Amino acid sequence: MAPVYADHPFQLIPDPRPDGVSTKNDMFDDVAVEMTCVHNCFIRGINAIYLQAPYVTQADANAFCNYAALWSKMLHLHHHEEESIFFPGVEKIAGEEGIMAGNVEQHHAFHDGLEKYQAFVDGVISGNEVYDGKKFTGIIDSFAGILTQHLTEEIPTLLALKKYGTEQFKDYPALSAKLAEKALATAGTTTGVIFVVTCLDVNFEDGRWSAFPPIPWIINMMFRYIHFWVHRDWWKFGPCDRLGSMRPLYAVPRE
Repeated sequence: MAPVYADHPFQLIPDPRPDGVSTKNDMFDDVAVEMTCVHNCFIRGINAIYLQAPYVTQADANAFCNYAALWSKMLHLHHHEEESIFFPGVEKIAGEEGIMAGNVEQHHAFHDGLEKYQAFVDGVISGNEVYDGKKFTGIIDSFAGILTQHLTEEIPTLLALKKYGTEQFKDYPALSAKLAEKALATAGTTTGVIFVVTCLDVNFEDGRWSAFPPIPWIINMMFRYIHFWVHRDWWKFGPCDRLGSMRPLYAVPRE
């Protein structure tokens, strides 16, 4: 059986910068790039969950559902912080109420599917539901298309903010940094942060994403070499190893 990687079925978002890695990049490019990197973590995560779900054994079901539950927790945190911090901040800087409303509406479009997803994994973890891979993939099918469409379409929305100019948006980088700091503070250093580690392909697009997230080297290594081992039975389902390289998925058809 050929190795299976989490690069499908949902398509990853390419580098949104018009000139790629260039000295021409401005603050709007930088924020769009950081958001792309975060969104691609969610896409790799749901790809890994979707592709492995049919082949997870009952013995591995609890660990797998803990991994899957972290995906939805991190997505919920990301969208909550966007709606409570980032989007209102963007509208305040722009001086135009409602310019990010379309993104919030898209959040609502996949809400019900996410609720069913969360109920399923919580039920397996608590022992109140028997794991059923076919049922789980059916739940994911009900919302993943609109979710990944949203994750992709939000990036050009951010790039379109260029029309306001760097002077009016001088506080924009600080707003983006506040969003990142809040995410790191609430994610959990042995859970949510490590989930991101297992979904961040440092080699994607010739390694141009390898410096993300922008945290001190020693802290990055602490996550990868120490905190990673706390829930190591969960991380075997991740699309990347602890050093950020894509790897063949764990639960796949066996010959």
